[in-house]
Amino acid sequence: MDSIAKNNLLKNIYDFVKKNYAIFIMLLYVFAVILFAIVKKDNVYLALNDNMDSNIPIYKMIRDNGLFWKYDESIPFLGGVLPRSQYKVELSLQSWIYMLMPTLVAYYTVYILKIVMSSIGFFALAINLEKYEKVKYCNKNIWGIIGLVYGMLGGWPHTALGFASLPWWMLLIYLIYMTHEKKYIFIILIMIFSTSFMMLGVFALFYTGIFWVFTCIRDKKLNINLFVATMLLAIGYIFTNFHHLYQGMNASSWTIKSLKCVTYTESIKYSLSKFKDAFLFIYPYFHTGGSVLRYFVIPLCTLFGLWFVIQAIRKKIDRAFVRRYLIIYVVIVINSLACCADNNYRFRQLIPFASGFGFSRFAWLSPFLWMILFSSVCVYIRTRGIRYICIIVAALSVILDPMFNTTNSMYNELHCNVMAMLGDESFKDGNHEWTWKEYYSENLFDKVEEEMGYDGSWAIAYGFEPAVLQYNGISTLDGYFSNYSLEYHDMFQRLIQPELDIDEYHAEYWNSSSGMRAYVWSPNWDFLLPKETDIEKSELYIDSEVFKEMGGRYVFSRVEITNSSDCNLKFIGMWDDQENSPYKVYVYEIAETPK
Repeated sequence: MDSIAKNNLLKNIYDFVKKNYAIFIMLLYVFAVILFAIVKKDNVYLALNDNMDSNIPIYKMIRDNGLFWKYDESIPFLGGVLPRSQYKVELSLQSWIYMLMPTLVAYYTVYILKIVMSSIGFFALAINLEKYEKVKYCNKNIWGIIGLVYGMLGGWPHTALGFASLPWWMLLIYLIYMTHEKKYIFIILIMIFSTSFMMLGVFALFYTGIFWVFTCIRDKKLNINLFVATMLLAIGYIFTNFHHLYQGMNASSWTIKSLKCVTYTESIKYSLSKFKDAFLFIYPYFHTGGSVLRYFVIPLCTLFGLWFVIQAIRKKIDRAFVRRYLIIYVVIVINSLACCADNNYRFRQLIPFASGFGFSRFAWLSPFLWMILFSSVCVYIRTRGIRYICIIVAALSVILDPMFNTTNSMYNELHCNVMAMLGDESFKDGNHEWTWKEYYSENLFDKVEEEMGYDGSWAIAYGFEPAVLQYNGISTLDGYFSNYSLEYHDMFQRLIQPELDIDEYHAEYWNSSSGMRAYVWSPNWDFLLPKETDIEKSELYIDSEVFKEMGGRYVFSRVEITNSSDCNLKFIGMWDDQENSPYKVYVYEIAETPK
């Protein structure tokens, strides 16, 4: 290659990066994540709550037991009462990733896809808003960088690709409306494969329908293409998620959702009193949010919203832009009200057929909408230095966000791992003190199962969360799931009733949570023993006759059970791996005949 051609190539690369620097920044971040994954492997810190203790082991159980397409077969936890069809449809990109890849690799892959989809989605949205409607305050690079921040935002990993799909959903609906091209009707059906219906899809569909009605009234004509797209999406979701939809609408008669119904007792006044917490992402129903929204984006966008209204009254700003801004703001308010009203008995009386449905998930759309407003504000700020300071503050607020605890369910692994690399252990709070390697301790459990001759018999966990056993191929009577049968709930309560009789804390939790965590409790710890613990012995309170009735054979305990003979258990052995695992594993087997 001669010098002229080489210079032209370098110039073309430079021009491309200059015109699309948001994509370049996103790729740099993805490269950093891949490098981190290669170096750290399973020494990555991840939040346990609703993540490693639930969804990840279920994905692995489905894959390891060949249950991906076997709808009527049981997943080997909760005593096998949960049919495969109750968990995550096959027509899901995230499901395919977990079925085709090793579990940790799949976790990293989903995170990277979330980043890429979010950033490019915002980037493409800005391009098309500016192209088709001449929407002001759309800058593809500013929007693309903020899309990256949105992708980095702590959120429930189980629906990561759903969050990342929202900008694409908005873009495709907009293109269908603006261009009238039929190809976008078929392209938008991809949302069925990337967005969970019960988590996000049904709520996005609701607003899509509202948008169609609004545009028909405003334009005084029916938009057939938009109507067809909405109907096809709805039909597609119903077809691929019928079992989940049926459960959500009829759960009151046969699953633990029926126990949740008794909590629909809030008055209107009390429900509205929670609005501030819901609006600011303090209310624990949220699986996303964090300080970047609560302390920076929300106040900033609210202040600029007021400024835009003043400027519109003074006719110094495009009123169409202000109307769009205010409409998005009102939708966020509606989402927060839906979250407040989820346990309101008046609201639930209006929709008795949806007794098991979580209307609070309307609020899961709000982080995306806040970042859309934030993108508009940053482009509106004409001083480049102030604009980028705002974006940098937002990014740093996500990376260094300490609001990741169990109550708020922020799942900010970024903060945990950055602090760990800096040598600061302040992030360790019980929910975030575990690495993947420590929590699952695969090598240790491989050794235990091999040496004890584990044969797939039913077991319970004591001092571990059941997810640890499930991930390692041990079938459990206990487990964490929000929609298993009421009959099994009652039987499991009989199993742990001796503990509930003496443990007020866990008895209250069992009742208030509708039994979602069917765990074998102890008064000495919460869900599991802390990673660093001085507790080496404990008494176990279960009904051993019920344990046998349920088909139970083994107890895998992290501590020595001092009353094992009272529970009709015989000690098999103890294993540990002090270099690689914080656990000691004591295994007990139910005796053949009770004493």
